[in-house]
Amino acid sequence: MPRQLPPLAALLTLESIIRTGSAANAAQDLSLSASAVSQRIRQLEDWFKCTLFQREGGKLLPTPQAHDLYRTCIESFDALEHQSQILRQQSDDSSIRISAIPSFAYLVLMPILNQFKKQFPQYDVSLQTSNQIVDMREQNLDIAIRYTHNIQVEGLSFEKLASESVFPVAAPALLEQHHTQDMTELARKVGLIIDVSRKLGDANPKWTDWLNASDYGSLSEYRTTAFSEYQFAVKSAVEGQGLLLGREVLIQNELKTGALVRLNSHEIQSKVGYYLVTRKDRPMRNSVKDFVRFLQQPLG
Repeated sequence: MPRQLPPLAALLTLESIIRTGSAANAAQDLSLSASAVSQRIRQLEDWFKCTLFQREGGKLLPTPQAHDLYRTCIESFDALEHQSQILRQQSDDSSIRISAIPSFAYLVLMPILNQFKKQFPQYDVSLQTSNQIVDMREQNLDIAIRYTHNIQVEGLSFEKLASESVFPVAAPALLEQHHTQDMTELARKVGLIIDVSRKLGDANPKWTDWLNASDYGSLSEYRTTAFSEYQFAVKSAVEGQGLLLGREVLIQNELKTGALVRLNSHEIQSKVGYYLVTRKDRPMRNSVKDFVRFLQQPLG
């Protein structure tokens, strides 16, 4: 049996009259004549067999029944509009919508985005940053990049982009300034830079883990400077403000350019990795595949 629904055009007219405050405003909003607006309202009243607007002094005043219908229209139209935008964006293969943790976005994605856009000028890239778990369906994301060990989330697929090890690094100018490469001596003179961004329990190595494993004493022996975002800790290290526990994936550009150098060969392997997160209910479009292949190159 077919659905028994009122005329959609007439419902849009009722919604517009109440939303804009008058029939004249609705006529302008919908690009209709005044008579067309009146005709649609009469059509709607005939369909419902009730009065939806009181006519007073040339004005249309909505009745309680009209307000009830208006609230239902708003909910339905909002949902339809939202889903329509999603479907249109899904069919648009020129856009790429990404969510990444701030440190990865700043230190890894930003340096390669310009290269990507030169190679693929036809694509539009939208990058959101967040340390929180995101609803990929609600935010209509194509991919997310997360630093995690939890790869069991309903409706999502996880592909490992890179593992990570950590090791001490410093700016070359710092070594030259203090005429030493001895890490203990440097640490006592300039202190340690601490990353206090969101931790993943014992899975994410910290300065205390590296110091204990390397017999360099305890953290309490050194002065420290703490940052709540790792990208700021990296900038501090590059400017020679202390020794940093370098996260291999995030400081690869600084190591390549020589802005930071390793202080010794001892490193700790992290139990946490970087993962590409995608939706199981959405096939990966060609534009997204191109971006993923481009991203995987520097991560090896």
